[in-house]
Amino acid sequence: FHLRSRRACRDVSTRRYYVESGDGTDARIWSYWKSGSSNVNDNTDELRGPGGSYLQGTTGMWNEYTTTLTAPATVDALYFEVRTYSGATVYWDDMSVTSSASLPPSASPSPPPSVSP
Repeated sequence: FHLRSRRACRDVSTRRYYVESGDGTDARIWSYWKSGSSNVNDNTDELRGPGGSYLQGTTGMWNEYTTTLTAPATVDALYFEVRTYSGATVYWDDMSVTSSASLPPSASPSPPPSVSP
C-alpha cells in the first residue's frame, strides 16, 4: 500500500497487529518514505522497527506495533509494507495507516514489490 501526496503524508500513524510463531526473526515492518523514485531514509527505526529490528512479542499471542511520525518535507509518498520470512507463520490483522490530512483522490493501494529470498 502506498500514499502519494505530501498532504496525505504529513502526520501519519501506522498500526499493525500480529501473531508470530518461531524464533523472533519471523516478521518485520519494511515501510519507507519516497520522494519521486528515490527512497528517503528518515524514520527508519520506526518504519523498519521497532528500533530497525524484527517485531518481537509474545509468541502465539496478538501483539501490536504502533508509531506516529511527521513526514519529512521532501517526501511525496509512504510505502507501507510488512514482511514474513521463510519458514515463519505470521498472522497480520487490522493494519492501518491514518493521516491528520484528508487523503487525496489519488491515494490507492498497490501491491508491494516482489521480494526474493
